[in-house]
Amino acid sequence: MTIKLSTVVGFSRGGETTAAAAADARRTEALVNPAAVPPTSLPADEFQRIAARRANFDLAATKPPAQAQILGLWTASDRGGLPRMRWHGPGDSETFYMSVKVSSGSKERVTPELWTNINHNANPSDFEAYPMSLASVNGDVAIYKVSIPIERLGNFRVTGRISTSGRADRPQWQWAKDGGVSDVRFRPHAVENENIAEQVVHVGLANADSGAATISTFRDLMDEGPGKYNLDAIKAAGKNAIRLQPPFVAKKWDGLDPHDTLGSPYAATDFFSIDPRYSRDCQRSGVPSWDTDKLREIANAEFWDFVKAAHAKGLKVILDIALNHTGHDTTIRDLFDDPVVGEKVVRDNFDQLTVNPEQQAAVARRLLANPADVGEDLFPEMFAAKSHDPAGAHAPSETIGGGNGEWADTKQLNTGAFNWGGQIFDTPINRSVTDWHTRILKYWSSPPPTEKGAPADGHGVDGFRLDHSTNLPPEFWERSLTQLQGMVDHPLAFIQEDFNQQERLRVFGDAMESGWYKDLIQAFKTSNVEGALGIVTNDYFFETLRGGNHDEERIVKSFDGDLMATGRYLAMLDLFGGISTTVMGDEFGEGRKLEFKKQGAVPPVLEALEKGTLPEANLELREALRRAGVAKTNDPSFKTVLRSPLRGDGPNRNILALARFADDAKRPPALVFANLANQDTVKNNFRLDDQGRARIDPDGWYVAKDLMADDPTANVWSGRLKGSDLLEKGVYVELRPYQIQALSLEKVG
Repeated sequence: MTIKLSTVVGFSRGGETTAAAAADARRTEALVNPAAVPPTSLPADEFQRIAARRANFDLAATKPPAQAQILGLWTASDRGGLPRMRWHGPGDSETFYMSVKVSSGSKERVTPELWTNINHNANPSDFEAYPMSLASVNGDVAIYKVSIPIERLGNFRVTGRISTSGRADRPQWQWAKDGGVSDVRFRPHAVENENIAEQVVHVGLANADSGAATISTFRDLMDEGPGKYNLDAIKAAGKNAIRLQPPFVAKKWDGLDPHDTLGSPYAATDFFSIDPRYSRDCQRSGVPSWDTDKLREIANAEFWDFVKAAHAKGLKVILDIALNHTGHDTTIRDLFDDPVVGEKVVRDNFDQLTVNPEQQAAVARRLLANPADVGEDLFPEMFAAKSHDPAGAHAPSETIGGGNGEWADTKQLNTGAFNWGGQIFDTPINRSVTDWHTRILKYWSSPPPTEKGAPADGHGVDGFRLDHSTNLPPEFWERSLTQLQGMVDHPLAFIQEDFNQQERLRVFGDAMESGWYKDLIQAFKTSNVEGALGIVTNDYFFETLRGGNHDEERIVKSFDGDLMATGRYLAMLDLFGGISTTVMGDEFGEGRKLEFKKQGAVPPVLEALEKGTLPEANLELREALRRAGVAKTNDPSFKTVLRSPLRGDGPNRNILALARFADDAKRPPALVFANLANQDTVKNNFRLDDQGRARIDPDGWYVAKDLMADDPTANVWSGRLKGSDLLEKGVYVELRPYQIQALSLEKVG
C-alpha cells in the first residue's frame, strides 16, 4: 500500500526527527520492558525483531565478559564497492554481514545488531535495529549476518553496532563508525528496469517542419501513419522506452541568444505544467496565452494521453528534468493533499514551502501587494544566493544563475549544494526545496485523479533522467527519492547526469550518464576486444550504455560516418544488457548535432523519413537496431544485466564474445559474438564459462537461433548439438566484417 502525500508532508520541517526519536523510544521500551508496551503500538514484524533482540541479550548475559570491535560491514551483492542488489519485487531479501574481532572473552557475549532505515520510506530518519546471527568464526574474528526483506525501493543507509554488556537496559553500544567503518549506502535496483532501451526525444522538434515556425506536439507522436516520427516508429527502432527532453513550460527570456528561438528545455519555469506549445489541443483551443491555468489543464491532459498510449504499446516513459535550477520568471505550483478532494495542484500557495510563520507572512505580504509577481519575487529564499548564503537569496537581485552562475538563462534553486557539489549545506529552507522536488516527481510518476486525463490506475511516468545531478544534495537522494518511491506503486528508474561527483552519487541511481562511454567507443574503433569487455564487465561500471547525449556529438561522427560500424556499436549496447540510450535520429545515422534550443531544427534524417527519401543503408541501420532491441525486450537472457566474457581457443583480436544469462538458472545461456573488424572475416572457437557450463545439461540436446539474423526463428546449426559436446568443445563461430550473432540456445531434448 502506498504512503499518502499528507503523511510525507507531516514529516517535514523537522517532524521526521521527532517522530524517529519517538519510534525508537517505543522500541527500546518494548525491548527493556515488553509488558509496558501494548502490542498495537508497533507493527507485528517489529515486535518479532524486538523479541529476537531480547533473546540475544538474554543469551549474552549468561556468558563471560568480552572485549570486541567492529572491523567491517558489507552486503552479499557488493560489486565495485557498491551494493548491487537486484530487486524482483516486495519481499526480496538482501543479506548484510558484519565482522567483529573478539580480542578476549566469549564471542557469545557479543550482541550484534544492524541499524538501518530500510523500508522506512515515509520517514527515512527512522532507523531500526535488526538482530544478527553468527555466520562463521575465523580465529578471533566472528562474522554475523542478517537478511532483510526489501518491501519498497529507496536509497537507504546501513550501519552496525555491538554490545558486550549483556544488558538490554544498558547496552553501551559500540558503533561501526567508532572503529572507522563507514555506513553502507544501499539502493536496491529493480530488475524490470535492467532492459530499458530508451530513445531521447524532443517533442517540439520530432515532427516539426524543418526551418519553419511550426512546433510539433504530443499528438504528433501519437498519430498513426508512415513517415511520422511516432510511437510506432520509435518501437520499430527496437526501443522500449522514450526519454522526453524536459517538456515543461519554459517562458522566453529577453537575454536569450538570438539563435535559441525555441528556448532551452532545461530552463523550465513551471515544473507542474506541460508547455502548451507542445500540445496540439492547446494550439487549436483558442485559449488566450494569459489563461495559463486553462492551458495547463489542456496541455497536461494531452501529455497523459501520450503516457497512456505509450504504455499501451509497451513503452516506458522517462522524464528528463533539471531540478537543480529553473528558468527566469518562474510560476510556483505545489502539490497538496486536500482532505476533501485528495491531491491537487495549486498555484502561488507557498504554505508547504515556507519554513516558519515569519517567512510565510512575508510571502503573503508580497503576494498581496502584487499577485502577478513571479516566484523569485514572491519567495526569493527558494533560490540560491550569489553569496552562497544557506538561507537563500533575500531579493531577486541576489539570485545566481544555474550551475554556480554558468547558465545565464537559469536561476539556481536553494538546495544547499554549491561548487559542483563541493560545498553542501543542510538547513530547513534547503530541505523545503528538496521536499518540493519530491512533490514535483510524485505528480509526474503518480498523478492525482483530480488532474484531467490522468491515468485511472495512477501509473504516470516510469522514471527520471536527472539533469545536472551534481548540485543536488544528499538530502535529495537519501530522503526525497526514498519518500517518493514510498508514494508510488511502480518501481521508478533514475538516471543521473554527472561528470564531477560520480563517486559520491553513483550509489543513489540506477545508472549514470558520465564519460566512460567514450572509452567504449574508442575500444570499438580500434578493435580492442579486451578493452571493450574490460569496461562493460567491470564491477565498477555503472553508466548508461550510450552513444552520446542531447548536447553531445552524434555517434556516427565518432565512427567517421561509417554506418555499419555505428550500427554494430549501437546494437551491442542493447545486447550487452543494462540501460541503453540513443538520441532521436541516431537510429538512421543522423550526423548533425541536435540543436534542441532552435525552432525548426529537425534532424534531417527525420525529415527524409517523412518524405520517404531515406537511403537504404540508413534504413538497414534501423533494422539492425530493431533486432537487437527486440532481443533485449523479449528474450529472458537479454533482459538482465547478467553477463560474462568468453575466451577463444586461439588468438582473438577481433571477436568480442560474451555470455548472457536469464534469471532462471535452468535456462541455457545466450551467446553474443561481434566482429570488430571492418574488412576481415574472422573465426574462432569459444569455450563456455563456468556460469554457462552450469546451465547446460550434458545429456540434453540443443539448438541455436540467431536473433540478429534475417530470420531469427531459423536454426543456426545444421542439427542438434549434444550438451556434452557444448561443454567439451565450446562453440565455433565465423563472422563476416561488422557481423553480430546473438545466439539464443534452446534445449530440445
